[in-house]
Amino acid sequence: MNLPGRSNIQRQPALAEQVAEILSSEIISGAFAPGMLFPSEAELAQKLDVSRTVVREALARLKQDGLLETRKGGRTKVAENLSRRALRLEDQNDLDLEWMRHLYELRAIIESEGAALAALRATKKDLAHIKSAYTELEKAIAKGGLGTKESFNFHRAVVEASGNPHLTKLVDWVDDKAFAFTRTNNLIVDKNMIDSAQAEHEGIVKAVQNGDAAEARRISREHIIHAARRRGLNISLP
Repeated sequence: MNLPGRSNIQRQPALAEQVAEILSSEIISGAFAPGMLFPSEAELAQKLDVSRTVVREALARLKQDGLLETRKGGRTKVAENLSRRALRLEDQNDLDLEWMRHLYELRAIIESEGAALAALRATKKDLAHIKSAYTELEKAIAKGGLGTKESFNFHRAVVEASGNPHLTKLVDWVDDKAFAFTRTNNLIVDKNMIDSAQAEHEGIVKAVQNGDAAEARRISREHIIHAARRRGLNISLP
């Protein structure tokens, strides 16, 4: 094991995050074989010259990511099947436009399918929730606001109606980053842009209410492509 000393670890981001990244790279590179016992907290703390608390936090993340497992007796080992490790999407600076463009592209792909599933699976309760979220968005805009928070809630209501909790969690993460981009970049939004977005939102509501999966998918995808363009991000999908 050829781990770096503390002199190679920066204070930002958090030490635990840095240690987790170092150990993750060692595991993925093959320095630790699947099923192999992992060094103890004390060993790692001494080698990396950090506290055991930092190491403990780093190991907890690696277990969450599916890279490490706890054996009977409390010892930690490398996961037997590393292909099962958790998907992890790293944060980037909100000003990284290329990263944000890819994020909107991902959003268009997954949210449109969520809307299609909502059209097929939405219950009466789901439909009422979607309609209520849309109404709250209308009210926020009527008061002169951008309705950013309300728009987030509307999109979440639609995807929740898909009945797939994993999809909802993924969309939550993606949408949170996308809407943060709107909040932090002081984008100039005129009335025409808001009206266009609202017309698209209304189209999604109607398609889901009508049980039209193809139309819900189409409008949702076009809406997010247009939303990206309104923010200066050009994306195109087949």
